[in-house]
Amino acid sequence: MGFVAAFVTSAKKERWLDLLSRRPGKILGHSHKLHSALDRRTCHVVGKETVADLRGTGVFYDFHADGPRMVPAELAVDAAEAGDAIFSLVPGELAVYFFHEGEVWLCQGNPQSS
Repeated sequence: MGFVAAFVTSAKKERWLDLLSRRPGKILGHSHKLHSALDRRTCHVVGKETVADLRGTGVFYDFHADGPRMVPAELAVDAAEAGDAIFSLVPGELAVYFFHEGEVWLCQGNPQSS
């Protein structure tokens, strides 16, 4: 939920919080729509090598029914397997969004705190 609070536009936060918390079975069919809901003030496109440079273990969520799992940063790109996924290293502060069309988005900070 920290990802949505920090990195999704205000107009779409409620919808994404609802999908993630109350309707997780429907999220896979909507995961591609998260791309247009990203707050461009905090998220920007980077190369996969940027993710490879990250260190630590974070929560990886690829919108499947088995839910989130812990993954080392160096395995996050492979875990995404060209699908939509969120990899959160520091909740609400540092995360990566993988878009199924190959884009990798680095999300940092919170515009309300700056």
